[in-house]
Amino acid sequence: MGFEAAVTDTRQTLSWYSWTVSESVSRLATDLGGDLLRAVLLGSVLPLLDGRYRIDRVLGRGATGVVLRARDERLARDVAIKVAPVSAASERMLDEARALARMKRPRFVVQVWEIASGSFAGSACEGRVNYIVMELVAGVTAREWCIAGQRSPADVLRVYSDVAAGLSFVHAHAMAHGDIKPDNIIVDASGSPTLVDFGFAALMRRRTSGAQRDAIMGTPPYMAYEVRYGQVRRKSDVHAYAVSLWEALTGELPFTEETVPIGLFGIKRLPREELIAKPLRKALKAAMRPLPMLRPSIDELHAVVHASAEASRGAVSRPRVWVRLMALGVLMVGVVLSPEWLGRVSGDSRDSAPVAFVRQQRTRTWRWVRVNWLERQSDPRDQAEAALLRVFEALNDGTPDEYFSHFVEDLDFRHRGGYWLGP
Repeated sequence: MGFEAAVTDTRQTLSWYSWTVSESVSRLATDLGGDLLRAVLLGSVLPLLDGRYRIDRVLGRGATGVVLRARDERLARDVAIKVAPVSAASERMLDEARALARMKRPRFVVQVWEIASGSFAGSACEGRVNYIVMELVAGVTAREWCIAGQRSPADVLRVYSDVAAGLSFVHAHAMAHGDIKPDNIIVDASGSPTLVDFGFAALMRRRTSGAQRDAIMGTPPYMAYEVRYGQVRRKSDVHAYAVSLWEALTGELPFTEETVPIGLFGIKRLPREELIAKPLRKALKAAMRPLPMLRPSIDELHAVVHASAEASRGAVSRPRVWVRLMALGVLMVGVVLSPEWLGRVSGDSRDSAPVAFVRQQRTRTWRWVRVNWLERQSDPRDQAEAALLRVFEALNDGTPDEYFSHFVEDLDFRHRGGYWLGP
């Protein structure tokens, strides 16, 4: 199967799955909404789940279930409950929620209190449902939080740094969230985030790094390439997290499922990437690579996000001071070893053999620095130039500028923007 045919087949599968799941979930949401409306207008009794949880509000609906606010009449506390029609998908949801419930005091992750199957009393809903009882997190979604106010990059990075810490906790317990996106991050009044909605979570096998699913589940704009084919990994969460953070910082998704900007050297230039600092930009692009094994772990990405958050606050870290001192030292060595300085010492800078040797070494050193700097850039044109200079070093014929100008016309990176490996 060709690449375009595979993409088309995946889109059709996603559309079919969304339709089949949403139909039963929509019916459940409609019945519960009707119950609550009758309770308000006619004063009828609010629906009761398993004789314990009194439903008073619908908080949201996803592809796999309906999230409700309820009152636990036994413990006298408000809770959030995710209910789903009994199916293979919701049975798996319960199994994976049990693993989440075993986590002890998770940071920045919703706490699961109970997993069960039951039925509603005083409701139009017929049949049994599977449900997860969780702590009720007060706040707004990260998407709403970003829209509600002019959030500075430092604020956004601080929130997403905490999200990465929570996701790292989940991964350490052999789980993948499966649906990281701004709508599944709740930010409270103090600006503290909580990762919610583990309806697509997956347990990682002991001897492998991922889980295989018969059905494709997730939110397409944030789904990693392998998730579109039913493979869920921890690195899939890393991809979705990077897409979510990119969207929060720039206001735009980095790419759509129709346009994946994969170039010869990785992810090509993305929309509004100039708004993101270079170290963070490179880390996010690495996290969005098509191959999971080439992506960083969530811990590695968290370190970069946390450092970027600190830098955005104006804090000068000690490594930056050392970098400046090292740069000053290199500059002083360059001045001392310059032909002009040596010429003053020897009295004859043109005919002095040591001066010629130093000039040659300085040229080669500068060329080495330039090549290494170009190789670390995200722009394919810079990396192509570095590759050509490497070849020049091997051939050692002419000058680097002549060599590059001879080949750049054939490659034409400037006008065509590099190779295109996407659909």
